[in-house]
Formats: sequence, structure tokens, C-alpha cells
Amino acid sequence: MSPVSASNAAITASTGATNTVSWQSAYFALLATAINVLVQNAGMVCGLPSYDRIVARSSPIICLADTLLITIKFNWLQLLGCSPRTAARHVWYDRFENNPEGRRDSGIDHLWRFNIIFFILGALPQSIKVFGMRGIPGTQTWTAFFLAAFLVPEFLRLFAGTAHAEDLTPMPIISRAKVHFTYLQDLTVLVSGILQYCIWVWVASYFVPTSLFYTINKTYDFVAATQFYIILTDLLCWILLTLLILLCLYVILIAATWLFNTLDSYYLHHNLSYKLYKVYGYIISFLGNILGASDEQVKSVISILTNIVWGIFCLSLGYFCSGPVYLHVFSHPITYTPALRLLGAGLGIVLGFLLCHLLFRVAFMGRFSRYPKQVFGLDGMFGEFFSIFLFLMDFATVLAYYAYIYDAQGTYKPSWTEKLG
Repeated sequence: MSPVSASNAAITASTGATNTVSWQSAYFALLATAINVLVQNAGMVCGLPSYDRIVARSSPIICLADTLLITIKFNWLQLLGCSPRTAARHVWYDRFENNPEGRRDSGIDHLWRFNIIFFILGALPQSIKVFGMRGIPGTQTWTAFFLAAFLVPEFLRLFAGTAHAEDLTPMPIISRAKVHFTYLQDLTVLVSGILQYCIWVWVASYFVPTSLFYTINKTYDFVAATQFYIILTDLLCWILLTLLILLCLYVILIAATWLFNTLDSYYLHHNLSYKLYKVYGYIISFLGNILGASDEQVKSVISILTNIVWGIFCLSLGYFCSGPVYLHVFSHPITYTPALRLLGAGLGIVLGFLLCHLLFRVAFMGRFSRYPKQVFGLDGMFGEFFSIFLFLMDFATVLAYYAYIYDAQGTYKPSWTEKLG
């Protein structure tokens, strides 16, 4: 145990459990700071469109990336010869470049006044409360990211003034630097997205079961030297049998195709082929109307799903036909390693994304989407689904962490923090 953790644990033990930081205290304090950032109108975030700023700033990683990009661009332009005020104007004006309401949104209006009042009465006291606690470095780090994402744009707003109020005529070297800076923005967004996905996977891995087959007082050691060759032999047997089954099915498919072509004239004579194709066409059209997709797209999805089903069938058949694999695995419990749990969580998030997109298409892009569109004010575009999914994933990840993973042991909350709410 580190000295800091030991001191926190000692403080907790001496003051009693009532002074520990509950997950509700940490979560809602962080939430107040995050909401303050979400309602702030700071233009484009990391070069993303203005209408995506709420979704982007729901991630503390994106908030940190945007703050770093503002700082880098501001100092970079000064190194190229701009004065501090001119550099601030370039940075601030560029954030409202494609916004027709940029002059209003970048200045001081009613929304800005509401945002500042909320910051003074809500986010600022909660931030002081968070930094006054001990043993919650993660919460303090996220709070610092959100605070920086709010304060740095406000500095630009006050220092640079309303966007496009001054006619800036940049030198060619400044224009070229801005073009090169867009590449840095794109790379930053990519890296930030990957890091945010890793956070999702890390939190989701805590909800993956630790064992597939449970037995009493038994464990399954994958790295035991005595079992390594047995497992390797079983896996090779499984792979060989699966490939053999795939080969047999391929031969059967070729034979069935030849038989169908040979008897095609008979089917046409009895009008059976035409009826089958007609029913198939009805099914494709019905699915296309529900999902809001063309017939070719539906056929492509059906083809992919069919191949997946065939692959799973062949793997399962090969698995159960290989006797050593069946007897060996089902006689021992399989314990998931942390790597396997992370892999399962990552695949689960991807499958959840695909399932949610399918439901979104049915609700907002299919035949019966008119009423849901009117109720929720959506156009049924993929960009809308992607933004909603990212926002809900950020919200659900933080809530899941504090509700199920957060440990209050070793934390300390001073009594004066209760006065801040």
C-alpha cells in the first residue's frame, strides 16, 4: 500500500465510515461539472461540426483533447508572428467558421449568462468539493478535464471577442499552418475515440462473468505444462474436423447446384421456381420497407448472416465431433483471463452497436417511422443514431463505474464539503 493510501485509510478508520466519499457524492459532483460543459457554446470541438459539440464534450477524453488543441494552436500562431490577441482571435473565429450564427453564439448573450450562473452556483462549488476530498484521483482528474474544457474557451471568448467582429487577413504562412493543423485535429479525434472506446471496454469487462463452467473447489489452469499438449492436440483435432466438414458441405453445395440446374426445366414447367422466387422477393421487399433499406442491401445482409450461421454451425459440428475436446473441456471449468474478459467486452459493445442500429432503423427509417420521427424530432439519419449512441455510452459508462466498480474504502470527505451540497 502506498503512503497516500495508507494515510487515507488511517483517516477513514479514525473518523468513521460516515466521512467516506460515497459513489453518489463523487458521481453527482462530476455530473454537475460535465453538464456545465455540455451547455456551453464553444463552437466546433476538435474540428467537429457545431451540432456534435454536446456529444463530443460528453467524453472527458475529447474535452482534454480539445483543450490541448486550443493551447497548441494559440501558441503555434504566436510562434509564427501573431500577437497574443490576434492568435486568440484566429483560434476563436475558426471555431465558428461554418456557423451562420457565429456572431451571436460566440459573444455574450442570454445563454452565456445562464451558463456562467450555472457555473458559479453549480459546477464551481462541486469542483471545490471534489478537490477537497481524498482518495478519488480518478474523479478529480475527470473534473479537471471538464473544468479546463470550460475555462479555456471562456478565456478565448473574453480575450478575442465576438467571432468575425474583426476582419482578419492572415499571412500565407498562417493559412498554411491552419491547413496543417486540421491534420493534427483529425489525428487527435481518432486517438481520443480509441481511448474512449478502451474506457468503455474496461468498464464493461467488469460485467463479463469470470467463469463459463462453475464447479466446486476446482480451477482450470491453462498454462499448466501437463495440460498444454493435451489442449493443443484437442484444438488441432477441432480445426481439422471443422475444415473437413466445410469441405464436405462445399461438395454437397456444388452437387445441389448441379442438380438444381439439371431439374430447372422441370421446376419451370410446374411453375415452382417462379413461385419460390416470388415469395423470396416479397420477403426481401417487406424487410426493406421495415428497415428503410434497398433490396440489394437486404440481400447483402442476409448473405452475411447466412455465412455467419453456416460458420457457427460448422464450428459447432466440428467441436462436438472431436471427442477429446468435448470430454476435456466439459470436465473442467473454463476461467476467463482478464484479456479474454476485455475481448468479450469489446465484442459485446460492437454487437450492441449493431443491434441498436438495427432497432433504430426499424423505428426511424422504416415504413412505420413517421410517428416516432415526429415525437423525437429526428430525421432517421445514421449520424443521429451515432451521436445518440456515443452520448448514452459515455453516460452509462460513468454511471456503471460509480454504481458497481467504485470503492469508497480509503476515501475521505471533510465535513466542510457538506455545506457545498
